[in-house]
Amino acid sequence: MKKTLLVMSLAMVTMSLAGCSQLLAGGLTAAQALQPISDEQEVEIGISAAQEYLYETETRMYTNPGVNAYVKAVGKRMAARSERPDLPWEFRVVEDAALNAFALPGGQIFITTGALKAMKNEAELAGVLGHEVAHVAHRHGIDKVKQQMVTQGLVIATLGASPELVQQAGAIALTLVMNGQGRGAELEADRYGTLYEARENYDPEALGDFLQTITPTSGDAPAWIGALSTHPPLDERLDTIRQTIIQNHLSGSQTRRTEFLAGTAPLR
Repeated sequence: MKKTLLVMSLAMVTMSLAGCSQLLAGGLTAAQALQPISDEQEVEIGISAAQEYLYETETRMYTNPGVNAYVKAVGKRMAARSERPDLPWEFRVVEDAALNAFALPGGQIFITTGALKAMKNEAELAGVLGHEVAHVAHRHGIDKVKQQMVTQGLVIATLGASPELVQQAGAIALTLVMNGQGRGAELEADRYGTLYEARENYDPEALGDFLQTITPTSGDAPAWIGALSTHPPLDERLDTIRQTIIQNHLSGSQTRRTEFLAGTAPLR
């Protein structure tokens, strides 16, 4: 009888410990989900992701200082009009014929020489950079990074004290961004990118003009248009831009074509 009671007691203790372990694990997961990623942590993650991207063998930065300075100046104006103007924004030009631009967490933004060559004026550049600024300003990339970190059991609170963890988070960020931000995020970035450029008195229709210019009538869409699984169809994006203009009574008029041609002349 005593042996039976002892066995039963041990079994109950074991079950209790297992239950506590599950509760603890669940509690940690819940705490992780509630743990915010600070601006400082986000900047670290973005820098790590940018470094990983830059170290890829096929990635070459475009080195003309005039073009880089011009793109950076336009980008900074868009960032100043965003909801997070105080991030340490960086705008860089990649030597690549592909039509592409993308944003990493913390304000690391890249645009290709191919995209710049396809543009007609500064308003289109402002619209594209404003779109990418909006991804960062509205935390599209970093929210996905956080979800993945929670899923993988990576402790957000230790980011600042662990270079290895920052590197892991940077790799997650780069992979997620390269796979596309998602349809909802793209439409929101179109909307806010249009607002940012209008606040600088640029023609708010310029972003839509660029999208139509680079949309092929046949064949694969450019990288910046993206696969329809992650990007909305062109008509939906154009409608979002038009509705943003109408609802907010946007009336910017500048295209600054002369300034654009001068600022990007070395590309041609």
